[in-house]
Amino acid sequence: MSLLRKVTFVVIGIFAVVAIGWLAQHRASSSLAFKPLSDGSRLIVEGVTYGTNHELNPIPLSQVRMLEMLPRAIQNWPLLRRRSGSVNIVSDQVVVWLTREDAHGKYIPVTLERAEIRDDDGCVFGSAGWTGSGDSSFPYVAIHFPVAPRRAGHLKLTAHIQNETKPINFLVPNRKQKPFSKWQPDPLPIVYRTNAFSITLESLQAKRTQLGSFSITPQFQIRSNGIPAPEWNHGACEYSDPTGNHGSFLCPSEPVMRLRAYFFRNEESSFSSNEVWRVGEVQIPAAGEFTALNRAGNPSGRGPMTIVGITGPGTYQFSNDNCVSHSESHSAGNSMSSSRMYVNGSLTETIQYTSPDTCLLMTAPSGVEGKIIIRSPEHPGKMIVSERSTSTQWRLFNLHRTNTDAKLHLEVMIEKPVVAEFTFKTPQAVK
Repeated sequence: MSLLRKVTFVVIGIFAVVAIGWLAQHRASSSLAFKPLSDGSRLIVEGVTYGTNHELNPIPLSQVRMLEMLPRAIQNWPLLRRRSGSVNIVSDQVVVWLTREDAHGKYIPVTLERAEIRDDDGCVFGSAGWTGSGDSSFPYVAIHFPVAPRRAGHLKLTAHIQNETKPINFLVPNRKQKPFSKWQPDPLPIVYRTNAFSITLESLQAKRTQLGSFSITPQFQIRSNGIPAPEWNHGACEYSDPTGNHGSFLCPSEPVMRLRAYFFRNEESSFSSNEVWRVGEVQIPAAGEFTALNRAGNPSGRGPMTIVGITGPGTYQFSNDNCVSHSESHSAGNSMSSSRMYVNGSLTETIQYTSPDTCLLMTAPSGVEGKIIIRSPEHPGKMIVSERSTSTQWRLFNLHRTNTDAKLHLEVMIEKPVVAEFTFKTPQAVK
């Protein structure tokens, strides 16, 4: 072997050693935090990302190019393998990325049960779920937090792992984000107006619970042409703050909040003829029995739906609009579960429920633009209807106070909400 070739091999060897050392050191230092687990493995916080499109790629481009200069066999070493992941979320959220390594430095699945973040005021923010990686070479877990203390210098993360007797606590650096908006609050009372309709936010009562959450109870006055309108009720309330947090509750760490409230007419309101789907007369079945209807409608053009049928008090199971089992039940409470799965390329959706009431089962495959209202002329203002939501196309309604009826005439409406927004100074919590 010539001297030149020997020198070339020595130079390549030195370069490879330096590159491997540099990349390996970065691999160890790019993680934000790690904690040992009882089985000798360790739980690692790989990163924290913000927004809607989340990507984890902790190796900078310069080091990626250095890695690509090495032989393919060396690039595939577990110590140097590129780690990356991506998650797309509809709304602005904070995502914490976790991985787990065994005692030999090999990635193994993260068996997460739940996770939460705490702030300095004692508020607890639970996760909205997590996304797992299908890549066995890098099995990460990306935990979604719609609410978090985004201005804090560190995030106090608690992860609950299967077979660990104690929760795993991290103090994770919270990198600086883009400048947050500045909101100017309006003094109470705040009036929202649309045509002859007005909604006044009169007061706010805030309360901290023992579980670390923070609830706000708003008081509204609704008027139509200056006259109180008791036929209108407020439904869901969504809160947000200038840092991007949003949800049914927020911690009072931000001085200003914004409330987005939804208002609907109730079943005693007057509806125009094109807003009402008159289902017609239906037979009320006995306990443990089912009356099939399969009637389709689309009130106000806001969502096609099908009333599958009416069930008497009891326990029922449906699969793709078909009742596969039914029986009486002596349970005084309500229970429900639903699922959807693909079998040989075909979608199967099932629902199983128990109720002491007469129930109406409906499907709405395309969703519904508003609140579904069900009423009966036989029970004006007295037939209390409550919906039990599912994660599938099923919509289940308890028809209270109808168990003694032999038949009913049903009407269905879809009420599109009036949406009002209010920006206010964050109220002080009362313990």
